[in-house]
Amino acid sequence: MSVAIDWKMRGERRAVEVITALEQNDHILDELLLDLGCGQGHITQALLAKTSCKIICADISLNLLEVSRTNAPGCEFIQCDGGFLPFRDSVFKTIVSNDVLEHTPYENGVRLVTEARRVTTYNGKVYLSAMNRWEILEPHWLIPFFTWTPRFMWDRFFPLAVRFSPIAKKGPRPNIRYSQHYFPYTRKMMEDLLEGSRFVDMTSLYAREKVSDPDYIGSKRTRAVVKFLQSLKLTPLALVLAKKVSVLVFVCVKN
Repeated sequence: MSVAIDWKMRGERRAVEVITALEQNDHILDELLLDLGCGQGHITQALLAKTSCKIICADISLNLLEVSRTNAPGCEFIQCDGGFLPFRDSVFKTIVSNDVLEHTPYENGVRLVTEARRVTTYNGKVYLSAMNRWEILEPHWLIPFFTWTPRFMWDRFFPLAVRFSPIAKKGPRPNIRYSQHYFPYTRKMMEDLLEGSRFVDMTSLYAREKVSDPDYIGSKRTRAVVKFLQSLKLTPLALVLAKKVSVLVFVCVKN
């Protein structure tokens, strides 16, 4: 069975999560916003419709920027490396970087986050999300528990594991070295990365919100587990588990 992904709907859902996370941190979405690593622009499109921000889209891929230009007309588009942003200091009130770090080699992650901080205004907010190594389903290929295995095994096991991926069944199997394309984080790794980039005011989100409202959880299996634990009055346990396996989301303040 193949899986058809509605990228526009997914982008709209993630944009709502971005807006909610920022508003929970008392952030008003207006003025200048940088979508850092905008991809195909589906999140940008939704942010454009739901906020009064002036949005600049940046991505290293010219092809993705062309798609984004079609999906989110009315924005400005710049091709650049996230580790070397072509902006002066303290320009953007808001920066959104959704699932970009997991596609950035670890050694370049500090540079990307440091640059994001540099171009953020004083008291501006940076929204960062990244793949959690302990997610039950690897999010790109939907392979259960794949990144729970030791990293040195990923390249060896990926060609076998991807045969069972509902994503890969839609087309040719990918011929890639997994460890050179995906860079998942743990919560501790993210915290160390942000501290190394001189962020001192960081708020970790997502897990508590998902447990408080399980219908907000995208995975049916995970939603069922959380509801089952709640039915047994084990919400604290559900929260511990959710914090361990949820997507990593941080809102950081430049101060």
